[in-house]
This record gives sequence, C-alpha cells and structure tokens, in this order.
Amino acid sequence: MASKVIIIDPWWNQASEQQAFCRVFRIGQQDETFMTRMCVKETVDERLIEMQKTKQREIDEVMDDRGKRTKKCVPIPPIALYG
Repeated sequence: MASKVIIIDPWWNQASEQQAFCRVFRIGQQDETFMTRMCVKETVDERLIEMQKTKQREIDEVMDDRGKRTKKCVPIPPIALYG
C-alpha cells in the first residue's frame, strides 16, 4: 500500500494536492505517510506555491471562527487576478 506522495507539478488549487495526499489514508493503512513537494527556484512553479500560501492565509483569515471578529472581505479587481 502506498505511503508516500511526491508532488512534482504543483496545481494552482492546493485542494488537488491535499486530495492526492489523502488517498494514501485508505482503510487499513498502517504505515506512516509522507508528502514531498518539489519545486525549481525562479519558475512558474515557485510562483504557484507562493500564490497557494497567499490564498491559504487569506482563507484562514476569513474563515476564523475562534470567537474573534474576522477581517472584512474586500473585493479584488478582476485585473489583479491576471497580474
């Protein structure tokens, strides 16, 4: 049974990578599981990973439900999505 996931082509949507990792947790998995993400510096892949981190920070800020008031959602101009 697989226990390792190696991501060599990052997706813009991090949920796809998480889904791949979760697939190693099938019924009966007894081994420790690992995920490795490979990235070449100064490439589009590196920019994708930075975008994933930024998106995750923004989601965490908006979805915070520990009794604190969350930051207001500010709409992003569509042109900023391409920049």
